[in-house]
Amino acid sequence: MVGMRQEHTATKPGKVSAVGWMLRDWRAARGLSQLDLAQEAGVSTRHLSFVETGRAEPSRELLLKLSTVLGMPPRERNALLSSAGYQPIYKETPLGSPGMDELHHAVTLLLKQAEPFGSVALDRDFDVVMCNRGFATFAAMLLGPERAPKPFELTSSPRLNLLDLTFDPVAGARKSIRNWEQVARAVLWRARAELAATRDRHGREILERIMRLPGVAELASSPDESSGQGLILPLELELPGVTLRMFTTITTLGTPQDLTACELRIETYHPADAATEQLVRAMAG
Repeated sequence: MVGMRQEHTATKPGKVSAVGWMLRDWRAARGLSQLDLAQEAGVSTRHLSFVETGRAEPSRELLLKLSTVLGMPPRERNALLSSAGYQPIYKETPLGSPGMDELHHAVTLLLKQAEPFGSVALDRDFDVVMCNRGFATFAAMLLGPERAPKPFELTSSPRLNLLDLTFDPVAGARKSIRNWEQVARAVLWRARAELAATRDRHGREILERIMRLPGVAELASSPDESSGQGLILPLELELPGVTLRMFTTITTLGTPQDLTACELRIETYHPADAATEQLVRAMAG
């Protein structure tokens, strides 16, 4: 049985297994030696070396210990277990599926509490899963009513993508962001950090798509001159006859047990000054 698999050492050296490759890759990303990882996980360096080189088959318990020490995200923990022939520990259930009522309620509640300010629920790809009225209103003003998501409704494919919204010079909101270079550099840094943390092909493909958009590669290689110019970097959004200055906060769910919940985050746009707050409340009213 999968759950009863025993840890043993092969009599012959083998080639590097998938699980061994993943462990070495993550260990290198975390800057840990075999000795460091072995000590923190409470396993011998010799056995860890055998696991990485395919000479030993790790137990499920050992893989869970190693993934915890390495700080692997839930999806990558699943992949590590699967590569060794074990059942994943996290399932993935779409938000609109039966049995996800509590999560749907929690997301809706968070979005409503942000009103009248814009708030949006994003998945791991930065796709819009759900939004409130404030976000839908601004999306309609920037993109047109036909492309704006409907408030408090689960979006369907193809979903509006927040990275495309920021970086696309034609189909996005880039032309309406007055301080686009500063904001885009900050968003790019965040996207690269989050997508690189997954260390999977899917994340790399998203980054490659964004980096091919005009001006993005040049922006990524240019120095950041905005550091130290304020406590926060506001998003300065130009709308007909008015400029709004906003900053964002990101909320994640505590102790999630499903990949959908693990990777979901709520991004809320708050007024960065009193004038913006007054304007947004007036528009909502």
